Amino acid sequence: MRLTNLTNNHPWDLVLSKEDSQEPETWEKLKELHIFRQIKPGDRISTDMGDITNNLSRLAKTFPGEYRVIESTLADGNFQQELLRISPSSTANICHEMPASTEQLESQLYEHGHILIRTGQPLNEGKIIELIGGREKLMNYKHGLNERKKVPNSIFSDVTPWSKEEEILPHNELSHHIEFPKYVCFICKQPAPYGGETTIYDCQQAFANLSPSFKKEATEKNVIFVRKHVEQRNHKKYDSSWQAILAKNSEEAIAHWTKLGYTCVLHRESENGNIIDVVETQLKRPLAYHYQEKTCLHASIVGAASYWYQQLLGDKKPQMELKWEDGEPFSEAQFQEMEKAIKSARIFYNEWQKNDLLILDNLRIAHGRLPFRGKRLVGILMGGKASFEFKENEWILSSSHD
Repeated sequence: MRLTNLTNNHPWDLVLSKEDSQEPETWEKLKELHIFRQIKPGDRISTDMGDITNNLSRLAKTFPGEYRVIESTLADGNFQQELLRISPSSTANICHEMPASTEQLESQLYEHGHILIRTGQPLNEGKIIELIGGREKLMNYKHGLNERKKVPNSIFSDVTPWSKEEEILPHNELSHHIEFPKYVCFICKQPAPYGGETTIYDCQQAFANLSPSFKKEATEKNVIFVRKHVEQRNHKKYDSSWQAILAKNSEEAIAHWTKLGYTCVLHRESENGNIIDVVETQLKRPLAYHYQEKTCLHASIVGAASYWYQQLLGDKKPQMELKWEDGEPFSEAQFQEMEKAIKSARIFYNEWQKNDLLILDNLRIAHGRLPFRGKRLVGILMGGKASFEFKENEWILSSSHD
């Protein structure tokens, strides 16, 4: 059945042909139907002739926990898959008033890793700053992947400028850098009319979801985050520029990042008959780390998956690349297993409501974003400093509030 012939008679029981289950146009239509809430709880979509890379698999992976997936192999060897749209129950820690103190906030975060404050009314942003340690503890995006503009009449910055057409994979904010925030706060000034939830995921549960062999690998091997920087902003090949750190040339850029603790490599490349400097920064990070007496999956490794960047950037170089410490590249199968593990640990709160405030322990809870339509205004604020340390043969986390 083609998706252009749908009716409003629910529940649907749609069967896609092998061709439709693979077509890019079908994926865009399925995504649109989901975002506009036209696929309703109880609706079924299936294919008898697809494979595990079809559009139904992609739909279930993009909106984790919102479909029950039934898969089987038929007698003729074909792969059969059925999706049943479900309505997940809220599993979030939702409160209807602000914590009275940082100690109360810390208690909530220790128990749940997050708190969603839902009062339905505008919140005092000064109080939010006090809760996460005061103005002197705030962090900026000097070493982030994208520049952030301020939300009008707010201390919060606008969230990522990535295309609203695509999802943003789970990640821990700025954990690819030497220092990163302990607290990450999101405030919803205006929810999108369709979609756009800031998704959250429990990194402790994500590690538990890995296969035994991958758990062993995650605790025994380190990874290297690699970024490449050039002088020019909005470069046609590289996105990162050393202008962001106010360096005047590659030598100053290398001195800056080396002082912070990065390994730096200078490449010279030919471009339109000219030789340009490309500064490559490398930083060793854990794939898994110990926090609050449990092991967490480092979600930013998932967020740097090459296949995600290819969807957004095409032929342009990814802002971030990953490799094992021994120089071996990550396989797509490894990225896919980690993505499945973290997305299976999604926490539900039934989408954004206006004036919602979501505070995350960035070390324990990862976040991403679902695609959306229409206008959306969500701000981000970061506070407290945290870093990774390697002690007694394991990675641990330290922060200004430990």
